[in-house]
Amino acid sequence: MIVKTHSRGRRAARGAVALLAALCHLPLPALAQGIDQLLIASPPPPAGQVQPGAAPQPAPQSAQSRRDQAFEKAIRETLPMTPGQIQSYRKGLDDTRRSITTPMNHGKPVSRAVRLTLKPGEETPVLRVQPGIVSTMTFSDVTGQPWPVLSVTTGNPQAYVAQSAGEEGKSNIIVVNAIQEWTPGNLAVTLVGHPVPVILAIRQGEPETDYRVDIRVEARGPNAAQDIVGTSSLAPTNDSSMIKFLDGTPPQGSRRLQTTSPDVEAWRYEDMLYVRTRGDILSPAYTARSSNVSGVNVFTMIDAPIVIVSAGGRALHVRIGR
Repeated sequence: MIVKTHSRGRRAARGAVALLAALCHLPLPALAQGIDQLLIASPPPPAGQVQPGAAPQPAPQSAQSRRDQAFEKAIRETLPMTPGQIQSYRKGLDDTRRSITTPMNHGKPVSRAVRLTLKPGEETPVLRVQPGIVSTMTFSDVTGQPWPVLSVTTGNPQAYVAQSAGEEGKSNIIVVNAIQEWTPGNLAVTLVGHPVPVILAIRQGEPETDYRVDIRVEARGPNAAQDIVGTSSLAPTNDSSMIKFLDGTPPQGSRRLQTTSPDVEAWRYEDMLYVRTRGDILSPAYTARSSNVSGVNVFTMIDAPIVIVSAGGRALHVRIGR
């Protein structure tokens, strides 16, 4: 069987050689001799056997296998990254965006109170701001009543925007927005009925950022409250510690005293009694009083085991511990 197959192959090869010789204009005997040598040197392998030195032919693939390979190739081309790589990419992108948008100096948000006399030589208060953060300021008089703002002017309108939070001449609140970074500026605030403007410097990049500043002017405003006990003739106090009691952050060295009312707080500080409440003290007579725009009052007196507080139309007797 193998000999017959080989003979048929030789006859077919000679026919092809004759045709090739005619096309190439070569002598038929020379071309036929070369072909014979090739056929003798390399006889065809038997059916089902692999010729020595030749690469094995892969087995034919099924239709399902070809579809699976096509699907995997489409997935690789459409989604070249693994789920883990995608998560790592998104995290890196998020970290980059956060680094770009986060300010280099992100100040701690604080609320504080400032007392001003508006006398010549007084230190200019500073408003610490940050781009993207709204800073608010409230104004009140010595009695703690709101002092309306007539106008507000910025020294650098391209860098800062300042405006009243309500109708000019009626609202005591202004808001300040920083537009540019690291740009100096200041504010001039005119209060209704007051001849002297409030001047504030504006700074950025401070360790703390003013979210709210309550400014109390040591003068009686157009909405000043009348003292019940008739002590309105008392001069404004210069006791800076009263501002700390108003803010709820008593100065170091003060000693908290127990009271019989949760609405009344008391401290002993430097031989004086400080009482903090939203009401008014009817008795005993106090030597100084300070209030803020939130309606909180602080009274100073020599000593008092009992105080009478007017709150909500009622007189409350409050005992103070020793």
